[in-house]
Amino acid sequence: MDIWGKIGMTAGEIYTAFVDSKKAVTVATVRKKVTNKYLTEMGIGWLAREGKLKVSKVGKNTLIKVVK
Repeated sequence: MDIWGKIGMTAGEIYTAFVDSKKAVTVATVRKKVTNKYLTEMGIGWLAREGKLKVSKVGKNTLIKVVK
């Protein structure tokens, strides 16, 4: 699988893991749930670009929330 496929798979893992979450979670929490931890930020970017995630900064933490 090429890098784009791996990023897409990671994005899918992120979306599936947090689609039912009622609150925002940290990137560190997301990283614990995905197989390819080094692609976490790329997967988040993919979903944010598609409008499926809201990304915000609170203090030193970056938070994400799935937008349905």
